[in-house]
Amino acid sequence: MPVIMKYVMFDDMVDNTGIHDNVSIIFPSFLIHKEMAKTITGMPVSAGFVRIVKGSKQDEVRAECYGRSESLGLRSREKDSVIITRYLTGVGY
Repeated sequence: MPVIMKYVMFDDMVDNTGIHDNVSIIFPSFLIHKEMAKTITGMPVSAGFVRIVKGSKQDEVRAECYGRSESLGLRSREKDSVIITRYLTGVGY
């Protein structure tokens, strides 16, 4: 069964490699998007739910982002899945 959590994506932040990029926070679904967004300095650009699922290969995982945040009035974007998968797997860095 996939793990379902919430996420907020922030625009133009410097990640741990010094690259300006979208940066996400992923958190349990019982927390509120808006309250979590307040803890980060940055502009939220998208938010919703993220499902962490097994890929087609052994030990492969990927993120599937969907839905929206009522409290922030933001939707998930297609590219959020790619960005979060990249962070989880380290592929593309």
